[in-house]
Amino acid sequence: MEGKKQETVYATDIAFSEVSDILKHLDNDLFKKIPESFVDLIEKNKKQGYKVNIDYSKDINEQITKESKVILGLIYRDFTCDDLEREKLLKQEDEDIKKEEKRLQEKYNVDKIFENKKAKEEIYEDKMIVVKKENKIKEIFNKVKSLIKFGKKRI
Repeated sequence: MEGKKQETVYATDIAFSEVSDILKHLDNDLFKKIPESFVDLIEKNKKQGYKVNIDYSKDINEQITKESKVILGLIYRDFTCDDLEREKLLKQEDEDIKKEEKRLQEKYNVDKIFENKKAKEEIYEDKMIVVKKENKIKEIFNKVKSLIKFGKKRI
């Protein structure tokens, strides 16, 4: 678990480094829309000594981590887009969250899990071999009958 946490911290540090570098290349009017406190947060949390290697003449989406894309998406949604676009993005985000919750609810639905278990039990029952057991009286009667037949053969 500790290794996974360390990987996440490292990936986040790199993402902050990439975002910091991208912000330095932003148009000044766009950069002014981002609160100074948020820029300070990015600068404080970036990986010190990490050299960002982004070629701005190419598509940056192919060169940055998914964590960086998430941070840039948040910056766009919360600081740089207009109110109409923000509302649209928030609505889409809500729909995506609801879809994911529904998918997880269906996947881990308790009733469905028990339904699957019951279906498996029914399949298992269909494949069981039926062993007939005679009742005790019949069993004793047949035993006596076989002894009588055995006795007649001796005579």
